[in-house]
Amino acid sequence: MKYLVICVFLFVTEAAASHKIVRDNKITKTEALTLAERAQKNTKFPIVVNDQVLKQLNRLLGKPSGRKHMQVCFKRMKTFKPLISKKIARHKLPQELLAVPLVESGYQNIHSERGWGSGLWMFVKPTAKSFGLKVNDRTDQRLNVKLSTEAALKYLKSNHKMFKDWQLALLAYNMGEYRTKAAIKSTKTRDAWKLIRKGHHGDKEYLAKVMAVVIIMKNQNVLN
Repeated sequence: MKYLVICVFLFVTEAAASHKIVRDNKITKTEALTLAERAQKNTKFPIVVNDQVLKQLNRLLGKPSGRKHMQVCFKRMKTFKPLISKKIARHKLPQELLAVPLVESGYQNIHSERGWGSGLWMFVKPTAKSFGLKVNDRTDQRLNVKLSTEAALKYLKSNHKMFKDWQLALLAYNMGEYRTKAAIKSTKTRDAWKLIRKGHHGDKEYLAKVMAVVIIMKNQNVLN
């Protein structure tokens, strides 16, 4: 009887350990670099792996909840991808920008009641209006996918023209181009990651999230 109890205990312990291995899958730096190398093929968009990006990769890939979240987001993305991808190509921008709505809204075309951003691209009212979107009591064009996508791409294109760097352009999309210019001037660096470390950011994880999502978007087999 004692032998049977020990065997059952060992079986349960081994099963639990195996289940954890299946469920949790921590991404190493080496694995992340391999994924990034694949993602970097045939694109000039800079794909970076650092500790912040690795943290986000493990948040999204390391646990079942993260993988499930990404699977749901990519499923939603299929509805909008043809339109957005075509507009990105028309503006001669990198297709990696498809990752921005994944980070911003998870491709949910939603309205915020708290005064935050709305729509796939999560435009706040002032920025939306400055790029030609109508936002008033009767109309909110942030929820018009065609118009809001056009506005978002114009904003990103403007940022890239201003900063000549996609990481700075994305940082500016999150915290505003004027704050980004001021941060560069005060710190005397154009390194987006150094700006973030010095406290110049909106969401300090934003750029790392975008990089991680770009890597996953171009390696979707890792979600299986």
